Amino acid sequence: MYDEKMRHKWNYQWKQLTKHIKGSLFLLLISSCFYLVGIFGFPSTGYAIEPINPSVNSIELIIDGERVNSDVAPIIKDDRVLVPLRVVSEYLKLNPTWIEELREVRLGKPGLLILLKPDVKTAQVNDKKVDLDVAPVIKDNRTMVPLRFVSTVLGAEVKWIAESRTVTILTTSNPSPSQNPPTAIAPPTTPPVITPLPTSSSSPPSQPPQVQPTQIPSQPAGEAPVEKVVGIDWKIENGSTILIHLDAPSGDYKVTRLSSPDRLIIDFPNLRLGDDLPRSTVVNLLPVKQIRFGQYQADIARAVIDLTAKVEPQIVKAAAGLEVRFALQPIRPTEETPLVLLDPGHGGIDPGALGPNQTREKDVTLQVALILRELLQKKGIAVLMTRTEDMYVSLADRGTINDRVRPDLFLSIHANSFARSDVGGTETWYYDEQGKQLASLLQQNVLPITGRNDRGIKQAGFYVLRSSPVPAALLEMAFISNPDEEKLLFDRNFQTRLAQTLCDTLTSYLNKQ
Repeated sequence: MYDEKMRHKWNYQWKQLTKHIKGSLFLLLISSCFYLVGIFGFPSTGYAIEPINPSVNSIELIIDGERVNSDVAPIIKDDRVLVPLRVVSEYLKLNPTWIEELREVRLGKPGLLILLKPDVKTAQVNDKKVDLDVAPVIKDNRTMVPLRFVSTVLGAEVKWIAESRTVTILTTSNPSPSQNPPTAIAPPTTPPVITPLPTSSSSPPSQPPQVQPTQIPSQPAGEAPVEKVVGIDWKIENGSTILIHLDAPSGDYKVTRLSSPDRLIIDFPNLRLGDDLPRSTVVNLLPVKQIRFGQYQADIARAVIDLTAKVEPQIVKAAAGLEVRFALQPIRPTEETPLVLLDPGHGGIDPGALGPNQTREKDVTLQVALILRELLQKKGIAVLMTRTEDMYVSLADRGTINDRVRPDLFLSIHANSFARSDVGGTETWYYDEQGKQLASLLQQNVLPITGRNDRGIKQAGFYVLRSSPVPAALLEMAFISNPDEEKLLFDRNFQTRLAQTLCDTLTSYLNKQ
């Protein structure tokens, strides 16, 4: 059967997402992002833009056959047509985030994350850099973007009709399933590097806060910085310290502390970010939440460490870079206390599978995990979670947390999905023999609670399973794509009964070890 061949649920999700994400969505996402850049009021700069007499040489914009009226018409710059994106942004309600520390706009949707900076000739789409013919320009407080970018990156069909000076944009085509799926969803051999939406501010203020944390002179004109920040790693030292190592050439740095929310900013003058450097690394161990990177200025690389409290780190220059140490809040009350690491699937820009009623897998996995954490703690078991809120955590970061913490067991919680809505049931996955016993016990005990079809235990090389140094299992509670099971998954009483069964099962497993 076809459904038996689809072992990796990530493939299910890509099929689901392509049903919901239309080509127009990609265009609208970028449009809103550039609109934000415009309304934030960046200072105007001088550009050699062809003056256009509205009555004689105005450029007409047509989207999906409809003529668009805008207070700013398309323009020509360096023989390239640039179009205003504010007009299309109004077709979609979005909640982007302006990151003042990094001077960038971040916009995320399922499987898509876009980073944009004013006056820069490159954009970042997921983990890839995309070159622009010309840099976006600000004209009359509106941001204009090259047509080539719209057409080649976003998949929209864009045409320039020179005779009538008309720009047409067709956004009705669907993305092809044969295209590479978003990195945030796919199960790569090498873990994906996707920049998550930051949680330091959920929505952009009407005027971004003016933060001037550093007074580092810019690189002299004509002297491009050549050294780069090329790596980041973190580990736990002696069970009491989080050590963050920034692999950067030894040199000057500037530290700034900000609050609401608490974060530590480290600026590196005369450095650029390495091409392969992850733009974000999630830690989620108190007091460190995550580390983000950005090119604050052309010659200043910036690291932002998001914190859960106001704490004072120890910062030391090392031969191979910079070491930042934070006092780690105790993970286990005693060395004998068992420790469980819970992994609520998906989160942030990755919604996971979608239900018939547009419910999201990422929500139910977190809801069940939070209930389970409370129940385990009442039994005296220490619990950590890869995420405790709606944030994106890459597969690589989930694996790193598991490796650094070394719990007694690891449980990843998911909801299944399939193209046919009549398919349902509960199944549990494992990778090796040490996870097989845990998976069998979970499947046996959870089935009476779900009351759904027994799909058994199965072996697969999911990244969070194959990278686990401890017994690990991945539970597919039920099919969110099945209307009956979707309703069950979001029933609070069912979530509580399921969490209690999982608590009893994990406790029993730990007691036998």
